[in-house]
Amino acid sequence: MQNISNDANADTTTLNSPYGVQLANLNSLNKRMGELRENANANGVWARVFSGLQTTKFGTRNDTFYTTIQGGYDHAFGLNGANNYLGFAISYMNSVVNKDHSFDTLNSNGIEFAIYNAYVQDGASKANGFKNGFYNDSVIKLGYIHTQAGMNNNSATDSFSFILSNELGYRFLLGETRAFLLILN
Repeated sequence: MQNISNDANADTTTLNSPYGVQLANLNSLNKRMGELRENANANGVWARVFSGLQTTKFGTRNDTFYTTIQGGYDHAFGLNGANNYLGFAISYMNSVVNKDHSFDTLNSNGIEFAIYNAYVQDGASKANGFKNGFYNDSVIKLGYIHTQAGMNNNSATDSFSFILSNELGYRFLLGETRAFLLILN
């Protein structure tokens, strides 16, 4: 295997850093979409913070520490036998890569705007008895990430993202008390 110089390792790390931040935030709305399946409220304002460590090996090993602050609003439109939740979310992302390479610092900062829709058959609320039913979660995200590498030339990259995702599933509530949930998606 060919040895890669420190400068090439730093370049590879700089170029892959936005990819790692994007991966860490790829399904960041799944938790909120799941919460909507058991939501009895017509409006929701929410916020969350999540952090983690991601390790990658693209030419060299990199440990990326990331934090995302996310908030949003959604509103339920009652339909016959279902609820349709339409919402938006705004996120701020930050990541820092370990300093084991030829750069002093490698930081990424990003923002993301998302519009989401959750269709939940039978309302999925306590008032409706948490009935079985079909659900469909759709998300459109637009993102921007700026990565700054503190090296000899202080290089920087800007990345843009456009993500569409969709999840289809069916909820089965089991048992006499309907306390057990099986979701197929």
